[in-house]
Amino acid sequence: IEEYVRKADKKSTGAARIQKEVIDHEFPVYEPFDAESTPKWLKDELGRVDFKKAAKLPSWASAASVPPLVIGDSMLNEQQMETVLQVLAQTMVPDTASLLLALKENVTLNSRGHFAWELFRRWNEDGAERKLRWAMGTIGHLGDDGCALKLAPLVRGWPGENQHHRAELGLQCLCAIGTTTALMQLSGIAQKLKYKRLKEKAAAFVKQIAKDKGLTRNQLEDRVIPDCGLDEMGRKEISYGSRKFEFVLDDDLKPMVRDEKGKLRVNPPKPGVKDDYAIATESLAQWKVAKKQIKEVAAMQSSRLEQAMICERRWSMKNFKAFLVRHPLMTLLVQKLLWGSYAQNGERQSLFRVSAERDYTDVADNSFSPSETERIGVVHPLKISEQEKTQWSELFADYEIIPPFLQLARPVATVDASEEESMTLDRFKGVSLTAPALVYTLERMGWCRGEAVGGGCFYDYSKEFPHFGVSVTVNYEGFASVAFIDPESILTLTQVRFWKAGKPAKLGEVPPLVFSEAITDLNVLVESKSS
Repeated sequence: IEEYVRKADKKSTGAARIQKEVIDHEFPVYEPFDAESTPKWLKDELGRVDFKKAAKLPSWASAASVPPLVIGDSMLNEQQMETVLQVLAQTMVPDTASLLLALKENVTLNSRGHFAWELFRRWNEDGAERKLRWAMGTIGHLGDDGCALKLAPLVRGWPGENQHHRAELGLQCLCAIGTTTALMQLSGIAQKLKYKRLKEKAAAFVKQIAKDKGLTRNQLEDRVIPDCGLDEMGRKEISYGSRKFEFVLDDDLKPMVRDEKGKLRVNPPKPGVKDDYAIATESLAQWKVAKKQIKEVAAMQSSRLEQAMICERRWSMKNFKAFLVRHPLMTLLVQKLLWGSYAQNGERQSLFRVSAERDYTDVADNSFSPSETERIGVVHPLKISEQEKTQWSELFADYEIIPPFLQLARPVATVDASEEESMTLDRFKGVSLTAPALVYTLERMGWCRGEAVGGGCFYDYSKEFPHFGVSVTVNYEGFASVAFIDPESILTLTQVRFWKAGKPAKLGEVPPLVFSEAITDLNVLVESKSS
């Protein structure tokens, strides 16, 4: 680079930028702790460590080669890092150790997250030996939100690679990280995953965490939506020391920054010579994590609000305001939906929307105030009249509101009188699709694969509606394997059946909302045949 700059025109913008941002830039140097500079708490914690036998560490986990753990302007020295690695090697998640808890509290967020993920990456690339899985456990002990966001997609995919044990360890790591982002990832896996066993395992973790906190699962999930450090209006300051930028969100939850001149940018600029490198680097790291968090919140919470509509969940007015309307991210989703207020007996009282000013308005766009004793829920189109649907659709169109999922335009279906006494739904019997069309379409809509039998084949899909105590199963003939979804294989639907309390149910006994949602999914499946 220096040779390039010498030959380049010193007056050119490109050369000046390289000179300023690369060659002249001073990177921080962290001094290793010595006997005098080591903080007392760290001395005390290291002094408590007592190994009966030191573990043999792999070459990729040597104290000299792993990323540093930074505290203030200093970092742990090699001897201290060796002790930390030994503690990690002998402390498997969900167990913990006093030293690791102290490090989690005092080491800079950026350095411990980088350290944890790098150990996992090295272990994974070295063959992921089972006896060395403590390296992955480091994510649980010292990982941050960035680790949680990178780990969750791997956890979702590992069962398909026959790595169920690794996936379950991943769930334990998310539990151990314990931040709102990590718990939201865990909740997302519990809500929607094609592998039933892992989904149930994640749900059990979420249920236990909620119980420990004295909450229901729904109440916990309301409370683990990260705010990414934003204030109630979705803003926060990004500091570079000498310069400051404002973090802002548009109506589609797209993060941007506004500079001191008021100009909007897609991303913050790179730190310059006059900026404080440490502050700017930390701010950029937080920006990258926040962008990923917001993307995850938009996807997961859209799905969760859709499920709230399907299972007719109700919030108290107090919690509706606190966890949805006033949350800096959730409010932007809330404003795109039609809401209903309900009496204590469940009878619907009014329909309303939340404006950009976070006021409540009716279909005539007049101010509206639900009673504090009423309960609030996302309205399902099956529960509103055609006239109401038309009026609200026109209002949403006037404001160019695009909902995060189909609500007013959602298809609805009802049981025919001739079907009410039937134990099976025959509308779709004999429909044939390619294996990918059936498998991937159902999984995208939240259906779970049945148990694999001889040769790893599975012959059914199911979807749970736990709020109603009902599930629905789809059976088919043909070949679909856990190991391989043959694009040429044809699957033919043979049976659709609803279940209550583990027993087949007559179609006339199925809750109307459950029936409508199942038929809508199966109609989408049939439509996928042509595409």
